[in-house]
Amino acid sequence: VGALSLLYRGALSVLLHRRHIEFRRGDTEDDCLERTRKRLESAGRSYFAQLLDAWKLAAYAHQPPQAEVVGRLCDGWAAHFGGGA
Repeated sequence: VGALSLLYRGALSVLLHRRHIEFRRGDTEDDCLERTRKRLESAGRSYFAQLLDAWKLAAYAHQPPQAEVVGRLCDGWAAHFGGGA
């Protein structure tokens, strides 16, 4: 859950500070995803949706993702949110 939390918070930070997507206090994960709809390319939005799905299952349903899911999310993060993303 810790790794997913870091990936999620890191993605939000990039979206806020580099992509200038405005989030509102109280936004749910689904609200955050919706705010990216027109601002992220298809692959980035798909990655973010997968990250949010894994996060919601772990954080709220207490169902930690399988190691390969976390590994895939960790491996893909930089392609969508690292560097000059």
